[in-house]
Amino acid sequence: MNIIKKIIFGLIFGFAFMVNAQKNIKVDVKKDGEVFDHYWSKMVGAGRANEGLRAGWLEQLEQVQKNAGFEYVRFHGIFHDDMFPVIIENGKTVYNWQYIDDLFDRMLDLKVKPFVELAFLPTSMAAKDSKTVFWWKANITPDEQSFEKFHDLVKAFTQHCVDRYGIDEVLTWYFEVWNEPNLYKLFWDGTKSQYFELYKQSVTAVRSVDNRLKVGGPSTSNFVPDTRFDGEIIDDEASEAVFAAKDINTLDWHGVWIEDFLEYCKKENLPVDFISCHPYPTDYAFNPETGKRKRINKTCAICKRRFRVDK
Repeated sequence: MNIIKKIIFGLIFGFAFMVNAQKNIKVDVKKDGEVFDHYWSKMVGAGRANEGLRAGWLEQLEQVQKNAGFEYVRFHGIFHDDMFPVIIENGKTVYNWQYIDDLFDRMLDLKVKPFVELAFLPTSMAAKDSKTVFWWKANITPDEQSFEKFHDLVKAFTQHCVDRYGIDEVLTWYFEVWNEPNLYKLFWDGTKSQYFELYKQSVTAVRSVDNRLKVGGPSTSNFVPDTRFDGEIIDDEASEAVFAAKDINTLDWHGVWIEDFLEYCKKENLPVDFISCHPYPTDYAFNPETGKRKRINKTCAICKRRFRVDK
């Protein structure tokens, strides 16, 4: 009984405190307001591209879009082998857009636009014995001799989208280069410099079709308060400081690769239409490479089990 009384008292006290706090809020209705853009409801993530060819996936997309009203869907694997974008016939590269067309056609019919993640590598463009991620084995090891081939693939893909859907429609899309390349050997088995080269090849390919199309990156992962991502590949030892901090608010949290990325693009005179990164508010003090964590909820504790990187 005493516990119930304490709970009731706590709820009453909390409600009274909240009401009292609200009394101090003042709103001047005579001033001009500002548009409050609900940017968090613009886009959702949805697994991999091939899943969008399933009837159940499309039914769920239609239902959720009607209730949530988002505009874009982002997914992995638009260039993965199970979408068959590249076919080698008699030693020659042949592009095949059948499955991508089927997916994009149905999405647009449901009033959902693609937020295009330009990834992953078709087997013919990946390094020999490339490392893979996910159970469906997405290729993540770049072959430096194939960067120009990736450029050609992106250019042909972009041109096809413009030809099929019209430039006015595709101008409303976003093209993002790769997914979290800072996570070495998880999503990108290469260096920071190699990713920058991939961005160069990708952005010049898209913009060669129409220089008004929107391209961005570096599509990196969570904010960090240390130097673990400052080098060409991740330095796990540099992340130790965050686990010893008594007050995380005293640390200098910052986005990953963003400054280096912008400096590179400025040096190479490359366009950047948007900056993308993927902050996870539940991921405080978690290193996905070592599995070490501090004060983290159970959702993130299982993330290593969600992603499997094959040797």
